[in-house]
Amino acid sequence: MARPHTVLTSAGLAQASAGADPWAPADDRPLLRTVLSWGVAAALLSRFVLSENLLNAVINYSNDGGSVVEKIHIATYLGVVLFGFALLTTRIVLSPAEARVLRQMGALVGVVFGLTAIVVLSGNSVSAGFLVDTYVSAALAGALMLLLTPAWRRGVGDALLAFMLLSSFVVLAEKATGHRLLPYPYDENGFRPTGLTSHPLVVGLFNAGSIAFVMLTRWPAWSKAAAMALLVVAAFAAGARTGALLCAAVALASAVTAPIRDPNPTRRLQIRGLIVLGLLALIPIALPVMAQLGLLERFITDGYVDDSANARVEIYRLFSMVTWRDILLGADLLWIKKLAFEKLGFEFIESPVIMFVFQFGAIGAAVLFGAILWTFWRLVAGQNWRTAMGVVAFLLCALSNNTLASKNQAVLMMIVYLLAYGRYGREASPVLRRAS
Repeated sequence: MARPHTVLTSAGLAQASAGADPWAPADDRPLLRTVLSWGVAAALLSRFVLSENLLNAVINYSNDGGSVVEKIHIATYLGVVLFGFALLTTRIVLSPAEARVLRQMGALVGVVFGLTAIVVLSGNSVSAGFLVDTYVSAALAGALMLLLTPAWRRGVGDALLAFMLLSSFVVLAEKATGHRLLPYPYDENGFRPTGLTSHPLVVGLFNAGSIAFVMLTRWPAWSKAAAMALLVVAAFAAGARTGALLCAAVALASAVTAPIRDPNPTRRLQIRGLIVLGLLALIPIALPVMAQLGLLERFITDGYVDDSANARVEIYRLFSMVTWRDILLGADLLWIKKLAFEKLGFEFIESPVIMFVFQFGAIGAAVLFGAILWTFWRLVAGQNWRTAMGVVAFLLCALSNNTLASKNQAVLMMIVYLLAYGRYGREASPVLRRAS
């Protein structure tokens, strides 16, 4: 017997009749649906095309000064308009799994707004800009993806992967020429390419989060192999050490576990063994070549642990400079940043743990971290196990710097990927399912 589906309209949530098609329109307005779909795709992709450095060249997006309106990405405004337009003009039918995803997006927004309200009422300063542009916009992106048909969602995911591949190609071109394509406001000791992103570390983060989803596309096998190779090499070229290592690990795991279409299990095992032997033989050849091309420059000159890595550990000394009340209930963030600069000499705090604890208190930080992790879990539960591998790689890379506590589109990227390549049109099982 067919399961009922949830109808989302401007009036709220209601149950549709049993057997309803979860993606069928309620009326015959194909032009409206097409325009809405293209608008959603454009809004989501513009979050990446219009990078932080590009916006800062025109407005005070992440620079000091400027109005509150400037601190929110243009794509977020466009997404709000499109979502409101969809609620007013279309009848959106969701499957039970999709309805749970939408409720989880709402729960994440509720946690963010609730914690922000508590901080404001306590009299401490709050960085509302990064909360809105990182987490609220990510939840909005999830809601926008649910407006699309599965084919459109997959198309958006493929387009986002194509953007990452184009950015990786630009990274290699910048590495070869020594010149960047986009503006870069930071002074560094050595040249590191940024591609179409705002920072070299963002290249590693994006590629580490993207590479697992290449295997979930419907591209030819050779295209998948070439795409993963490009993402890995670009991460090394950008000098994003943690991101590069995670890219390499995910690529190796993907290659070893790639589906083999052979009915003979013995033959499949033999082919998989040949793949492993081939990769083991390739590594000692690839490393000298990469070193000669300068792709291992940061590993050779600085190793894996350098001053910047030590700074991310030293910053935890702040806990010894404050009271237990500041840790449990939070403290004024401007004072904490001043303390880090005067006592430790750090101009920036590159630790999401430090930022969240002093922004929301230890309890609030645990609630926010829990909401983020639970959101990812709700999205990967019942899906192909490679989605979980992508999320783990992303979180490991994000926790190595200040990604989760700064203004960026990384969380939005993962939600788009998970909804693009997930199976939410039917009930998801409570455990991860391996692709057949």
